[in-house]
Amino acid sequence: MNEGNSLGVKILLVIALLICALLLGYLLKDLFPSQKEEVIPENFSQIDLKAIEEDVSLLRGLPLKEEIPVEFLNKESLFQELRKSIQEELSSEDLKSQERLLRFLGILEDPRNLEDILLEVLSEQVYGFYEQETGELKVLKKEEKVSALEHLALVHEIEHAIQDQNFDLSRFLPPEFEGNDDQLLAAQSLFEGDASWTSLLYVQNHKRWNFSLGLLLDSLSVNQSSLESAPQYVVESLLFPYQDGMNFVKTLYEKGGWDLVNRAFEAPPSSSEQIIHPEKYLSHEGFEEIDFPQWEPLQGFSLSRDNSLGEFDFRFLFKSLLPEGQAESAAEGWNGCRYQFWEGMGKAVFILEARWDSLQDASEAQFALENFLKDRFGFAPILYYQGSLYRGQNEVGILYPSGKSVYLILAPEEALALSILEELP
Repeated sequence: MNEGNSLGVKILLVIALLICALLLGYLLKDLFPSQKEEVIPENFSQIDLKAIEEDVSLLRGLPLKEEIPVEFLNKESLFQELRKSIQEELSSEDLKSQERLLRFLGILEDPRNLEDILLEVLSEQVYGFYEQETGELKVLKKEEKVSALEHLALVHEIEHAIQDQNFDLSRFLPPEFEGNDDQLLAAQSLFEGDASWTSLLYVQNHKRWNFSLGLLLDSLSVNQSSLESAPQYVVESLLFPYQDGMNFVKTLYEKGGWDLVNRAFEAPPSSSEQIIHPEKYLSHEGFEEIDFPQWEPLQGFSLSRDNSLGEFDFRFLFKSLLPEGQAESAAEGWNGCRYQFWEGMGKAVFILEARWDSLQDASEAQFALENFLKDRFGFAPILYYQGSLYRGQNEVGILYPSGKSVYLILAPEEALALSILEELP
C-alpha cells in the first residue's frame, strides 16, 4: 500500500504569494475603511518579524513557545532551498503512480510530468516559507522594501510555525495517512485554512490605508502564469486547502471561537466532505471503510495504488461532465470510497467502489459515472443486469450499482472485467 502523498503535501509548508492574493476576494468589502483608522509612513513595510510573531500569537490565541529561527537568504539560495524541500516530497514513487493513474483516467493530459508542473507552480512566487522539519522560517533577504503581499505571506508562514509549536504538524504528514489521500487533504485544509483565516483577521485588525492599498496593487501584479497554465486538477487540488479550508475554519471560528478550532487540531476532519460541509464535521458524520478481496483474476498484475477518492475528487470529475450545480449535487452524499489501480504486461486495471448515504445519492452518482464512461468510450453501453457494459477496442468498462454502492471497473479484456465483478460482494 502506498503512502498517502496527495498533490498538495508540500504546499502545506510553502505559501506562494499568489495564494495570498486569493485572500483578497474576502477582503474587498473591508479593504478601504470609510475612515482611515491609522495612517503610517511608507516605510511600514520594513518588516519587524518579532512584532509580527507577537501580533499573530496574540491574534490566534496560541503561545509562541520558543523563538522562531529565521534564515535570510538571497533569491537564488532561497529558491534552491525551496526546490530541495519540495522535491523531497514530490520525488516519491507514489507521485509517479498517481500521475499514471491520472493519465489513465484522462484527468491529466498535459505532456509535462507532474513533478515538473508542481515544482513550477509552487516556486513561481515566494518570499519566505516555513520548513517544518527544522522549525525554521526561511526568508528572502531584500534591499528594497517588503511589499504588503510579502508581509501577508510572512503572517501566514509564522502562523504555521506557531501551529507546529502547539500541535506538532508532523502528525499531519504521511505515513500517518497511508492509503487515504482524501483524509490527508482534509488535514491539510485544516491548518492551511487556519493560517489563511488568521491572515485575513490580521489584515482586518491592522486597518492601514496604505497596507490595504498595497495588497490590492500587489495582487494585480503577481505573476500567475505557471498556475494559469497548470492542469485544472492540479490547480484545484492546490487551492482547495486554502479556499475551502478557510471557509471550514471560518465556520468553526464563528460557532465556537479559537477553542473550537483548536479542538479540531486534536480531532482533525477525516474527509474533504467534512471540509466542504463543516456541519458534517460538527455532527461527527464519518464514512464507511471498504474492504476488497484478493482478486484472483489479477495474478500477473502489480498493485500500483490502493487509495480513496473523496467528495472533492468526485466533484471535480463530475464538473467535467455535468453542469456545475448538478455535478456538486451528484458528489454530495459521499459515504466512503476505495479504488485500486493495477498495472502489468503493459496493461492497466482500475477498480472502484463508492458508497453513498442513500439510494437516491447512489443513483445520482451512477448517472454521473455513466456520463464518464460514455465520454470515455464514445458510445452508449450494453445493459448488463442492472448495470452497463462498454466494449472498446482495447478496453472494457463496467458500471454496476448494488444498494448504496456503485462499482466501476476498467480492464483490458471483457473476461477479466467480468471475473473481477464476480468477486465483488
